[in-house]
Amino acid sequence: MRVQEQNKTLSSKRKTSPKTFDLIAEEITAVRDFICATLVTGNETVDKLIGHVTAQPGKMLRPALVLLAAKSVGSIEDTHIKLAAVTEMIHTATLLHDDVIDEAGSRRNAVTANVLWGNESAVLLGDLILTRVFQLCSQFETPDISQTLARATTKICQGEIDQNIQQRNFDLSIEKYMQIISDKTASLFACSCLLGARIADAPVEQASALESFGLDLGIAFQITDDLLDITGCESTAGKTLGTDIKKCKLTMPIIHLMENSDPAGKENIIEKLKASDRQSVTALLQDRGSLEYTRSIAEKFCLDAVNSLQIIDDSPAKQALIGIANSLTVRLA
Repeated sequence: MRVQEQNKTLSSKRKTSPKTFDLIAEEITAVRDFICATLVTGNETVDKLIGHVTAQPGKMLRPALVLLAAKSVGSIEDTHIKLAAVTEMIHTATLLHDDVIDEAGSRRNAVTANVLWGNESAVLLGDLILTRVFQLCSQFETPDISQTLARATTKICQGEIDQNIQQRNFDLSIEKYMQIISDKTASLFACSCLLGARIADAPVEQASALESFGLDLGIAFQITDDLLDITGCESTAGKTLGTDIKKCKLTMPIIHLMENSDPAGKENIIEKLKASDRQSVTALLQDRGSLEYTRSIAEKFCLDAVNSLQIIDDSPAKQALIGIANSLTVRLA
């Protein structure tokens, strides 16, 4: 099957954007246009690869957080569009690298770059996007924006390295897992909300509240994503699933199962993980209550995120942020 036909088949399964983004629809379009224009290199070979990535824009969740955070405390400025684009470009670069690490075959309802052009090209493509991020950051008038983005990106890399080092660590604790996902995922959520608010000249207390919202939302998002990697359907998720078990990456449901098993039971689980027996592991997780436990923790972080917004005056933008948090609990149903 040709690449174009593969992508068309996968893209036909894509769901429409959630209604919570309607408030910022024009701005999201502006962010997408900005990203496409920024990534054009003039090199035909490189632009072909870039075009494959920009043709699959994803959920645009991090840009939405930038824009809605700004709108909940003030107004959206041109700088917000550039910042929102930067957050999405950082995220896209990490996905390109993740797909190489996980040997993933699909992402955003399309064939992955590593499958189409090889691991080396996919890694270099991610690197190229990050260099564009560096260029954009140098253009922000306030150094604090670039510094905050740099700290978040450093945490992302630290978390990813830590997660890969911890593969096959069958004694991994919930506490260590939480630190990993806080770094590799939640840090960019928190950064998006914080900078969206700061650029809108929000009071310190409100900016801090939105940062807390982003952190808790990001933790809930990653816990949910890890759960769906085990229990989800690839045609619905639009990406390769089961990679955590295949790579023996311990996530919350499996850690909970291990911590609540006797030595013999733990050895049995380890054997099934090493054999990449997703079906048997899932059955154990369901039987021992580990899936339900994980859902409850994710729901708790969603609730904590919403509670962080109490200091923010009610508005359509605030309700949209709450809607994003609530949408995670729907994914868990």
